[in-house]
Amino acid sequence: MVGTRAAIMRPFIAAVVVGILLGTSACGPLQHAGPDPLKFSSARHFLHTDRVKMKLDLERELNAVKAGANGPNRLPRCYNLRQNVNVEINTMDSFAAGTVTDNIAAMQNNVATMRAQLADFELDINDFVNDGVPRPAGERTTINAITKKISDAVTRANATIMAIRTELAKAHSKAAGLAIGLCARDAPHKAPAIPLLH
Repeated sequence: MVGTRAAIMRPFIAAVVVGILLGTSACGPLQHAGPDPLKFSSARHFLHTDRVKMKLDLERELNAVKAGANGPNRLPRCYNLRQNVNVEINTMDSFAAGTVTDNIAAMQNNVATMRAQLADFELDINDFVNDGVPRPAGERTTINAITKKISDAVTRANATIMAIRTELAKAHSKAAGLAIGLCARDAPHKAPAIPLLH
């Protein structure tokens, strides 16, 4: 009976391991009872798109900065800072606090779900082993591959987030450089905090 059970369980365990490896190699979430989270590939794409938009917004803001605090053609004092530079800053801040932060939260949820599923997978294997099923030969390789996939995704996403932070900080720094003397009261508000993944 034990030999028959082990013979039946070995192909089952092998199928589970292969399925997880295939799911991991496709950057997709592991299968589970609840709804699947955003895929790593999709989350990375959204963050990359956020970075492109932030970079374009920064370029527009830097072009506005070139005209100085007042702007060209003898505009009223601090007009360019208030009506152009700070408008770009507000757009960037809103984007960072809204879309970027939401996309980071979605990615964090994805990471947390993958970690929980990995822990569940390890527990399931241990349960089978406790019931007398031989430990699958590829278990450690599979666990290491999944762990690395999660770690690499977090590292790449955080590099993108750091670039977004840098661009937003540069925009604020350039605006603050115009907000001096009679324009000091028109300095932009502090940039919103953009979290990193953990």
